[in-house]
Amino acid sequence: MEQLQLLYLENESYHLVDALPYIDTDYGASADISMAVKRLIDEEMKSMPKKDYLEKLPLPPTPYMDESPIFKEASERIATGTKMDVIKGYDVAAPQGMKGREVKSWEEAVTRAEIKSAYDENQAVNVDLMATFGKPAWMAHVNQGLEYEKVLRLEATNLRGACEEVNKRRKLEQISCGNQLRGLLRQAEELERNTAEVNGACAMIEMDVDRLKRFAKERGVLPPEFIEEVVDGVEGAIEA
Repeated sequence: MEQLQLLYLENESYHLVDALPYIDTDYGASADISMAVKRLIDEEMKSMPKKDYLEKLPLPPTPYMDESPIFKEASERIATGTKMDVIKGYDVAAPQGMKGREVKSWEEAVTRAEIKSAYDENQAVNVDLMATFGKPAWMAHVNQGLEYEKVLRLEATNLRGACEEVNKRRKLEQISCGNQLRGLLRQAEELERNTAEVNGACAMIEMDVDRLKRFAKERGVLPPEFIEEVVDGVEGAIEA
């Protein structure tokens, strides 16, 4: 049997989703932020084409309905839009007029009367059976329903437990990832501060070096290889 693909993989842009709901707490920080986020999501959803994500999933198996000729006939009737035939009761009235003189009409009337009598007899038997066995049969059905409800409740409890375990694992993973992200953020901020301090210190040192070079030039003790740099630096300062 072919392995079914997870639904989120049907979205070709699923890899772009990087939300961490257990870490990104800004969403619920205030009602204004929540409303703004919801508005953006609604606007984005309106611009997206509608897609049936359940289209590729197979229908659940229904062996009893699939094997039933009555259900098959009803499905074909619904598919073609044909209305169900109305079941009419048996008319046991005596033929009137000219038909009252025909033997065939009386034979048909007698046949309908016999069918009606058999139908009424069958209905009386069903009422008697219901009165005799209806309550025990219903109690047995109720017990079966209760047992089946217990099975479904147990299955639902197991599924909720499995979902809870998945959510706990996701929470722990996201908390660990959040700690790493916060550590990297602090490291980046510290590096930015250090870089700014280094750049500031370099600028101060360059200013001191330029000042010392000019002072040395005025004293006549500046080495020849630095004279051109001092001239360029002074001209640049004058132009600035």
